[in-house]
Amino acid sequence: MGTYKVRVTTGNFLLAGTFSSISITLVGTHEESDKKPLDNWGKDFNPGAVEEFKLCCQRWLGDIVLVRLHKEPYSFYPTDNWYCSFVEVVSPHGQTYRFPCYQWVEGYRTLELREGKGQTVCDDADSPLLLEQRQAELTHRRECYGWKEFVPGLPRCLDVDNISDLDSNSTYSLTKSTNFLLRAGNAKLELWLKGFLSCTNSWTKLDDINKVFCFNKTPVTEYVRAHWREDTFFGYQFLNGAHPMVIRRCTELPCNFPITPAMVTSSLGESCSLQDELEKGNIFLADYKILEGVPANTINGYQQYIAAPLCLLHLQPSGELVPIAIQLSQCPGPDSPIFLPSDSEWDWILAKTWVRYAEFLVHEAISHLLLTHLIDEAFALATLRQLPMCHPLFKIDPVKKSDGGLYTLRIDIGGGRGDITKFCVSVFDRVRQPNLTVLSVHPELGQCNVTLSCSVPGADRVTYSWSRGTSWIPSERDHQLPRSQSLLHVVINTDSSDVFYRCNASNRASWAADTADVKPLCDSPATDFFQKVPLWAIVAAGLGLLLLLMALALIFLCKHRKKRSSSKDSDSPFTICEEVEGSRSRGNANGNAQSRIVGNTIYAEINSNPQIAAMLGKMAAAVCLVVLSNLQEVLRSRVNGIVHGTVYLNPKLPVPGEYKQITWRFNNSLKILIKKWNQPESYPSGLFQNKLRYHKTHTLEINQLQKEHSGAYQMEVEDSQSQETDELFQLDVYGGWGAASSNKGQGW
Repeated sequence: MGTYKVRVTTGNFLLAGTFSSISITLVGTHEESDKKPLDNWGKDFNPGAVEEFKLCCQRWLGDIVLVRLHKEPYSFYPTDNWYCSFVEVVSPHGQTYRFPCYQWVEGYRTLELREGKGQTVCDDADSPLLLEQRQAELTHRRECYGWKEFVPGLPRCLDVDNISDLDSNSTYSLTKSTNFLLRAGNAKLELWLKGFLSCTNSWTKLDDINKVFCFNKTPVTEYVRAHWREDTFFGYQFLNGAHPMVIRRCTELPCNFPITPAMVTSSLGESCSLQDELEKGNIFLADYKILEGVPANTINGYQQYIAAPLCLLHLQPSGELVPIAIQLSQCPGPDSPIFLPSDSEWDWILAKTWVRYAEFLVHEAISHLLLTHLIDEAFALATLRQLPMCHPLFKIDPVKKSDGGLYTLRIDIGGGRGDITKFCVSVFDRVRQPNLTVLSVHPELGQCNVTLSCSVPGADRVTYSWSRGTSWIPSERDHQLPRSQSLLHVVINTDSSDVFYRCNASNRASWAADTADVKPLCDSPATDFFQKVPLWAIVAAGLGLLLLLMALALIFLCKHRKKRSSSKDSDSPFTICEEVEGSRSRGNANGNAQSRIVGNTIYAEINSNPQIAAMLGKMAAAVCLVVLSNLQEVLRSRVNGIVHGTVYLNPKLPVPGEYKQITWRFNNSLKILIKKWNQPESYPSGLFQNKLRYHKTHTLEINQLQKEHSGAYQMEVEDSQSQETDELFQLDVYGGWGAASSNKGQGW
């Protein structure tokens, strides 16, 4: 006793499902199971469905060699057709058997399926059951596909009177049939609306042909309409048209085509002769002798005519093939002149038209109908009647990469002759879904630089292509990195809508793709802030912060003054000036006047107290930093670039060192001009001569400033896109202080 798992797959196309009742019988080498209905909850066997059923068997069946599918009526539903793709059976021991079907099951019947291995009669010799199944299948096939003689002398064909009599496995699919009907129906509808279906009159002029098909124009039809009269296009069609089967190289003129060298001199040129071109292999002949004697039809009471022309063509040094002589019959004489390009325009056009007419008849009647349909149908019908579906001819063994290489195909074309063709076979693995990753994201003002990577691990001979939305990105674009189609560098505007990039990995056998949305990666909060906050709000916030710092400094000075006034020395003055004078007198009393008295100004008193000097230095540095930060924000919002560095200014009070500089760093090269406010002179000429220096990192330094350089300055910044920014700032330069040396390292 055991449980078998059965998986049934229905074809994934329109009307492939069924409402009928489906049952199954498993046939093994030891036993045969009972007929079990395949029924799950709900509707089964929908198009594209893969459904699994469980079958409990009381006996061990052995190896499963046959599967019988029983299609029976269900309830009141009418009969329908079911397309079964394949059936898989998993034994209780885990062994899987696959039974391909890939055919329509019409009406109500029982269909026997064999395993997918190719088996000949010799392979089935030890199994009477399989031999019986093989013979039963062939008997059924011979009943379905009988012989009939269509026309004496032609190969026999299938014994049906109408296409509707064919079973579903011998007709086009619904999709293909619908496509044919729509294409033919549209053309017939257009002809009927224009009155051409019932028209029996001749054309009055060639331009009337343009009125026939107005709704089925293509670039090819429009090109033919414009160039059909040209000799070069006429010759082009012999090799690149629908029927390149008649033209042959001519080394000797046929006796029924009496062309003299004088006839073709104007076509070949003065420096070429007909005999020389024949020997060089530059002369070609299209001979339609097979049409000679074919009776023509009568249409609308008018006798039709068929020509059997000969057309001589010349391969010019430019590589173009052009006609040089045409004879419209196989019998030369006064009634069969030879037409030349030097004849009148319409004589030459009519001669070429008759050649194209003969080409059309040979193509449709012989190459298409006879050699493609009638002969192939005889071979196909014999194969269906004599070979069962388990024959190795219907199987394709799994192809391996080692099967690739150069192959030779020899086709016997009769008379002991063989046509040998060599062709190359390449075997590819199916492409797996690529891994689309983001290597780097660099948001900037208004833009975002993104580098994407696409790869298929372990795959070889894979080609990568990129697209944005539905627009394909050519591989030669600048933002695609060279020699690596798996990398893509793009610049995205931050105000763009959804930005989807798709990577397609493909080889010559399959393809796979992956898509990524890079728009969320470019949403930088800092960038959004500077884009949304107006400039006046930033400046107002900076000024407000500056006033707040000044108020805090004033409060601190007042508190410090009160603290000094309440000290133990009750004789201390209550003003800064008195305090300065008092400190001078105390210094004289102690005999340390030279070391304590620096001057009679407030700066001297501040210098005498290092803590106050350091505190005020830091506050002044903070004020300068706020002002210059506002300048930095202005530059950030107006200049096409991002400020990367910091602005350094020497405050009024002790700072480490004598080196003074103002430095800006930008990610793009900027042109910076500094000049005195309300003065025509421009700098660095004049006052700032030899004090400005550019670095390779786009750094501007102002060195070795003197006190006389103090004043109001205007900075003009021009970026690479000629966008200018004007900014006014105050520059104060002070000399070093004696107490500064003790505060090195504190700075700000």
